[in-house]
Amino acid sequence: MDSKQLKSEPMETMTKKQFLLILVGFGFILVISLLVVFSISSKAPSDESDGKATSYDTLYETDKVDDVAKCLEKAKNFRIKIQFNATIGRDLIAVKKRKTGDDLMYNSLWLNGNKSTDIKTLYQARSYACEKKIPVIVIRARPDQGLAVSERLKFWNYYKPTSAIKSWALYDLKLQYYMKILQEVPSIVVVEPDLFMLLNDGSDDSVMVKNQRYQEMFLERVSKLIEGLPKSWVYLDVGNPIFLREHMNELNELAATLTRLQGLRGFVINTQHFMKDEISEFWARKLFCRTGLHYIIDTSRNGGTFSDRNQNQIMSCPFDPPYIKPGASPGWAWGSRNKVVAVGSIYYSTTTTHYQVRSQFLLSRTEATGRMRKKAASMKECIDKPSRNDAQDANVWVKNPGESDGRLYNYGEFQPCLIDHAVTCTGSCQMIAPKDKKSKPKECDCKKKKSSDIDEYSNAYDNYDN
Repeated sequence: MDSKQLKSEPMETMTKKQFLLILVGFGFILVISLLVVFSISSKAPSDESDGKATSYDTLYETDKVDDVAKCLEKAKNFRIKIQFNATIGRDLIAVKKRKTGDDLMYNSLWLNGNKSTDIKTLYQARSYACEKKIPVIVIRARPDQGLAVSERLKFWNYYKPTSAIKSWALYDLKLQYYMKILQEVPSIVVVEPDLFMLLNDGSDDSVMVKNQRYQEMFLERVSKLIEGLPKSWVYLDVGNPIFLREHMNELNELAATLTRLQGLRGFVINTQHFMKDEISEFWARKLFCRTGLHYIIDTSRNGGTFSDRNQNQIMSCPFDPPYIKPGASPGWAWGSRNKVVAVGSIYYSTTTTHYQVRSQFLLSRTEATGRMRKKAASMKECIDKPSRNDAQDANVWVKNPGESDGRLYNYGEFQPCLIDHAVTCTGSCQMIAPKDKKSKPKECDCKKKKSSDIDEYSNAYDNYDN
């Protein structure tokens, strides 16, 4: 036998052993794999659960509901920070039925400085965010002390309750509390309805001089709010179109004041009022073209025939007027897709597009006026073009339909009959009526029987003075 052949036999023998070992190893792995697959399949859910067939879609919905339920539970604890997935400008603006089976809806949630109602509002806002919806939050808690109101506009506050907040120090504490809880909640935030209008009413120069310090204090707080709510869009209420029309010569001054607020998304128009959308857009456009700021329209009460009346007729009965209905439902407009283009500093010239940057620091009056004038240089082209596609962010209901202005029922009280009733401001039901409604005339009652089932969140001013 050849020596080479003798040397090759041990090699061939070793190769066969290795082959057998590998074969046995694969067989062992195959058996283990089959056992694991059998174990998993025996524990998998059946095709029927509680008599209902399941699918990938229903399983997904179940998981989705579980996630929302967990989020809602966490939302009750204000100390827990939650990363909400809602996207402002994209996801639905939150509305809610007042009670099951009812078609009446409400949209805005009011913070008024009262602890008991604020807690409900804050939880509701966080709950909406859990459901991937955008809440509309209205802050009305400014201190009344130090605010001068002209004789011309004193009637505007006649029915409104006094603020629960008595000083700027307390106001600061409330704002800090709100910002801490809402900083992760994408929201539409409306700041202090009517206040900008009261501060800038030019019918009495002495009142405006008295309010200069108050306005500075207020604008400083709005700036802090803008920076403290990074997920939200903050809007300052500028009143109704009638006010802007009456102050047409002061629009530049109003625009300069708005420009001082760096990072402000925009302003609200037609707040708690009744003017048609076309009129609101026309006057909002005048401010947009001077500032670049976007706007939202309060459409809560401009869908009835009362809104077809002229300015004098509307202002003769602005509290619980007859024949009012909700206008357009809350929802996003095309402007929400666009960023707010800010005007660059007056100290340099550039063609670069500037987008807003949030800051807690107010621009000086000089700087803001200069920027407004730079923007107004192209105003002729802007003012001739409808602004809805460029600048209107949304329709909202700042004043929830059915909530009283104070003429027929206590301020903020919800009564369904307030929607499209026929009680005018003549006869026994004058525009300015006694605040105590216990002895009001029967003809001033627009309902046949009292509603006993009112949603717990429907009365925005419940216990306001407690």
